Amino acid sequence: MEGVSPDIPNDVRGVYERILRRLWSGEPVSSDELRDLVGQSEWARRTRELRNEFGYPIEVFTNDGMTFYQLTSRRPAHPTRRRPYFSKAQKRSILGQYGPKCAICKVRANGASVEEVEETLMWDHKIPFDRNGDTVTSNGQPLCRNCNNLKKQACGTCVRDTCEGCLFAFPEESANIVVLAMDEDTLARIRSYAASHGTPIPVAISELIKAHVEPVPVEKGSWIFR
Repeated sequence: MEGVSPDIPNDVRGVYERILRRLWSGEPVSSDELRDLVGQSEWARRTRELRNEFGYPIEVFTNDGMTFYQLTSRRPAHPTRRRPYFSKAQKRSILGQYGPKCAICKVRANGASVEEVEETLMWDHKIPFDRNGDTVTSNGQPLCRNCNNLKKQACGTCVRDTCEGCLFAFPEESANIVVLAMDEDTLARIRSYAASHGTPIPVAISELIKAHVEPVPVEKGSWIFR
């Protein structure tokens, strides 16, 4: 790679530099091009970090079904604010609260130490760092990779003003959380049903199950999905 452009700050290096160089002209750049440029699965996260941690105003929009990224100013909107990570002591404290299992789907890790847990689980900011969530024990939870990815996707499209009441951020507020994997046809049908009935997708799924599955006796207060 050539030397860093004099216009790009010296603290922007590696993947961040490659992304910023490509966006530097201010023209829209497709997600496909950025993915190929970076050459790693975490390219979208690194682009978000350029915006949220380094402060560069990068807008995301869609056109004809394609996602584009555009740098709207070469001047950072705020000083660099790098993401802090949970310390080992904080991780032990989080495990003491949740145990060695995913806070959402309850899949268990093979072991109970921090090192053993990290082979299966990840350390998540309940209120995302991007939303000014602090790296403190009370804002941490262990998540499996699947639930962590689902939470990132949900946060990436969230338009709520607050994380309060979000079951991804506060799964302990609900006894029964089920993560579903669906094919495109099934999801399209559920979305169509939800839209025609004016209900959120989780409510639509619940209504469809109640309408087509015979009720079964369940002891009050039991957590049948855990």
